[in-house]
Amino acid sequence: MHVQSMEDHSATRVAGLAVKGVGKTFPGGVVALDQASFSVETGQFAALVGPSGCGKSTLLRLLAGITETSAGYVEVAHLSGGVHPDGWLPVNLSGGLKSKGHPVGATGVSQHVLAARQLSGTAGEMQLRGARRAAVHNMGGLAVANYVGVLEAVA
Repeated sequence: MHVQSMEDHSATRVAGLAVKGVGKTFPGGVVALDQASFSVETGQFAALVGPSGCGKSTLLRLLAGITETSAGYVEVAHLSGGVHPDGWLPVNLSGGLKSKGHPVGATGVSQHVLAARQLSGTAGEMQLRGARRAAVHNMGGLAVANYVGVLEAVA
């Protein structure tokens, strides 16, 4: 599979995800990826589409860090400093439910309250500038029940 973006991706541009010259060759000489290069900017959505056997799953495993590349590199912004308070993806600035004394961090109510405060501009010292959307993920029981809440600021 060969993926190429139509945009110029210079070294000075910071992407949410950057794949540069990535190749993956498995034992026996099976080439799953050959020189894949593209980037997805922060805030953009992307889809990976192709026929069976073209390398989609291999690329996803490379992006997740499950498989090592044979050539090139993958850079994911959250692994490059993007999750600090001024980063592109701040993560629960309160420290999470375990920091509040809950042994397993089971209830998502606190997460929803913090997200709502961020969006309404009432989060005090933890306030992020320009917060417009928030996502809250909560797993219940033995991860049998999963809930995702996506909140958006109302002007």
